[in-house]
Amino acid sequence: MLEAKSGIEPPLYPLTCRDRRYPAAALETFVGSYDTPLGFVTIRNDAGKLHLQAGGQRLRLSPDAEGCFHLEYRLLGLLALDLGKLGEYAYTRARIAGREVLLARNEGGWHLAGERLDPVPISPRWQARLGAYDYVGGDGLIAGLIGRTELKEENGFLLVETASRDGVQQLALLPLDDATALVRGLGRGRGETVQVRHDGGQESMHYSGMTFRRTDTHTCSFELSC
Repeated sequence: MLEAKSGIEPPLYPLTCRDRRYPAAALETFVGSYDTPLGFVTIRNDAGKLHLQAGGQRLRLSPDAEGCFHLEYRLLGLLALDLGKLGEYAYTRARIAGREVLLARNEGGWHLAGERLDPVPISPRWQARLGAYDYVGGDGLIAGLIGRTELKEENGFLLVETASRDGVQQLALLPLDDATALVRGLGRGRGETVQVRHDGGQESMHYSGMTFRRTDTHTCSFELSC
């Protein structure tokens, strides 16, 4: 499954947390930023405890007896809530095919859960595009699903943050030049191109057929298409 979804060749035999080539990872190795199926997430070490920040939600990563980690969510930091299928996975860190990745295990085996990302330079042109946007395309279904959208910079990462009925998701962008960027990470929707275009004196970006317009005082628009 790792190879089919990511192009990363899996180990020759099934992984466990005690696998001699992929042992249970030390707590500090998890710290960093990742692209995951949840979108862009950041894992921090808070006084010896791992916390994962994803789209405004803060989850805890707690170790088990084998050294793998499990996601927990505590209401007000106290009451543990059931995360459903998400809470059934055990997580570890590994280096595979030169990539630093998160691996998740459930009854079906091991799955790619994320790829570690490093900050990248953000040019003044991309910095000038930071701000809030509204979807202005003609698809009523999309308009009903997508709420606030923002192009933002956090700790050296260029992010698109979108609010929908399912919550808030962030995706990291990799600028290739002042007019082109890629959606970072592995898996569905990653590696696609975001292109800047000019229309009627306004600047726009295009990705997957969705159009967004700047809602602040700047006169550029944000148009996403692949």
